Amino acid sequence: MNILVIGKAKTGTTVISKTIQKSISGPTQYHLEPKRIGFFEQEHFAKSDCSHVVKIIFEHWSNTPRMRNAIIHNEAVLKFDKVICIVRDLRDEIISRLMYLIYPYQLEYDLKAEQITAWIEILEKKEKSPRSIAFVELFREFEKIFKVSFSGELNHSIIQSKIYYDFIQGPAKNSHRIKYEDFIAGKLQLLEDYLGFSVSSDRSVDDLERTKRSVTFNNWKKVFTPEDIEFFKPQLSSILEQFGYWDWELEESDKLESEHYSGYVKRLLSNQ
Repeated sequence: MNILVIGKAKTGTTVISKTIQKSISGPTQYHLEPKRIGFFEQEHFAKSDCSHVVKIIFEHWSNTPRMRNAIIHNEAVLKFDKVICIVRDLRDEIISRLMYLIYPYQLEYDLKAEQITAWIEILEKKEKSPRSIAFVELFREFEKIFKVSFSGELNHSIIQSKIYYDFIQGPAKNSHRIKYEDFIAGKLQLLEDYLGFSVSSDRSVDDLERTKRSVTFNNWKKVFTPEDIEFFKPQLSSILEQFGYWDWELEESDKLESEHYSGYVKRLLSNQ
């Protein structure tokens, strides 16, 4: 059985695809984020006697959407028995994206130690007093420290979400859609019915552990402030509602778990 898992970056694609791989009986190969159609056209796939689980990131194919569609419609040599599309609350996705940004930036740019220290310090301040700093202010601090565009990153996430919604309603309408939140909450019956087998309880991701941050959901309820609701609600409501997310109620929190924020950043940088 060959299974394709597709989703936007930072929406749980790794943990879901790796869990599915662990759930398949018999020999299985896992393929991480191929970005070229040539991967799917390799002739050995036509003769393979083992299962293949392939995870692709939706945005990686933004410049070649027809090729992405060809893959899910089984027009390549590697054909899939099952296609799974992941949906996640965009507010949590944006938080996860911001926490992860330091990793690609460290790989691409010569970041200074004082820049990294300044970023960790602002995260630690947010952790100790969640309501003292709005999440949008974290974005702005990241922009000032690392000289990048706050609006650019945010707009990219919103635009890609709209394009992704059109994708799963159109070209991928025959795939199985699963919410990240349902997966984490153990609501797996529909997924198991679609796959035809039970899903493992093992959530480890082997050597991809750096991609795992909190494995929770509704983080935005504790991270966002009233200022964030005022900022994000007009921009995100329409797209969130299309994915089935209606709630905008915050939760009081005395502190945030450091391992999900400053500690996560430290772990990412230690894996350089």
